Amino acid sequence: MNGSKKRSLVLGAALGLAALLGASDASAVRTTMLQNLMKRMNGFVAAGNMQSTAVILNLVKNTGPDEYAKWGEIAEKGRAAAAAGDSTGAKAACKSCHDQYREAYKMKYGSGAPDGKGPVPVPVD
Repeated sequence: MNGSKKRSLVLGAALGLAALLGASDASAVRTTMLQNLMKRMNGFVAAGNMQSTAVILNLVKNTGPDEYAKWGEIAEKGRAAAAAGDSTGAKAACKSCHDQYREAYKMKYGSGAPDGKGPVPVPVD
């Protein structure tokens, strides 16, 4: 699959998931969507595909939990770096967000949450 088709597929899938936000429990759908986007983005970063990483970071910046004030700002820094082809800058932005929010996010929304919900497996091609 060429890069353009992959970006279209990723964007289409993300838009479809985003549409679910209006039709279901927004918190559960947003959490599942973020987990899926992050797993997909990890594959793109590992493959050096910064354009697709930028597309996903653009979605991530607008879907973070409201209680994380700098989430959008950090994701935008990562998006800008990825769009410029700067994998080091994109990874640094991701690390910055993880350093600030990972544990709190996991305890409220992820594997450490009281209801036992955890990561949603997503195959990375």
